[in-house]
Amino acid sequence: VEAGDGVFDETDLMGTGPMMVEYYKPNSELKMVRFDDYWQGACRATSITRKIIPEASSLTIALEAGEIDYINELNSIDIARVMENPDLKTVEMASANVAYMGLNTTKAPFDNVKVRQALQFASNKESIVEVLYEGYGVPCNSVFPTVGVAYNDELDAYAYDIEKAKALLVEAGYPDGFEFEVVVSADIRSRAAQILQQDYGQIGVTININLMEFGAMLDYLSGKNHDAWIMSWSGATNPNYTLTQNFHTESGGPTGNRGWYSNPVMDELIDKGAQTITGDREPIYKEIQRLVMDDMVFMPLYSKKCIVAMAKDLEGIRINPTGSHYYCYAYVNE
Repeated sequence: VEAGDGVFDETDLMGTGPMMVEYYKPNSELKMVRFDDYWQGACRATSITRKIIPEASSLTIALEAGEIDYINELNSIDIARVMENPDLKTVEMASANVAYMGLNTTKAPFDNVKVRQALQFASNKESIVEVLYEGYGVPCNSVFPTVGVAYNDELDAYAYDIEKAKALLVEAGYPDGFEFEVVVSADIRSRAAQILQQDYGQIGVTININLMEFGAMLDYLSGKNHDAWIMSWSGATNPNYTLTQNFHTESGGPTGNRGWYSNPVMDELIDKGAQTITGDREPIYKEIQRLVMDDMVFMPLYSKKCIVAMAKDLEGIRINPTGSHYYCYAYVNE
């Protein structure tokens, strides 16, 4: 069960999976039933109903009341209460999603790498995790999530250091700081920007937060007039896509590389990684992550920990480290 408004036309469905759609009620629920002739053999679950409950607190209440059996991501403010409920159980897993602040490298002062590095040193990521998610998250030091393919766990994490940030701004020619705009499209991102406002105020840098509707935000970011933005990226299983979209010169534009970053060394490494067989490309991707962090055009901030909640007697759901949930093997112990 998840929050959302999933929309599709069941009359157009084709597939070879272990379950079939019995009915779909738009903005309400989807029921799937077991397909006994599935080529790998019939799955264990006889039917699965996915309910659409957009409001996170209502989702938790439905689980507590026994109206639903499973939530694939629990609201952080409800975690402690659910953990104390003897009729429920939880599973904690790292998220494949990395929240980040992107910077437009074609505009001053972000065309200066020392300025970009200064903001990283001035970002108290631990505080962001604590305030936004009550500690259920991890500060990020790579554009790849910790569960991602070829994640580099040896990177310098840019430890929170206000004095280092000030020194870098002086070296960059901005001893008195500067002012810039950051665009966000959700309240949680706005709150993250507000924490950064306080951090950057200590080094003389002022953030103006522009909260926009997501579509309008994407339109705004399609040109080169923006300063910075906060969004998230999930790229656990396809490192080449993550790197090409965000850092290759040829991807500069509305659907990728919105920082307009261009580095021939980076381009060459990304192309080399795409042309290398899987078993030999990990060192290439680790080197790319190091270069991204050195050039600091994409500031990874935090990754939320996902807390899955379910009825205590529910078993068999398979949770992939990259965030996929497989329900067709589920069963209830009675």
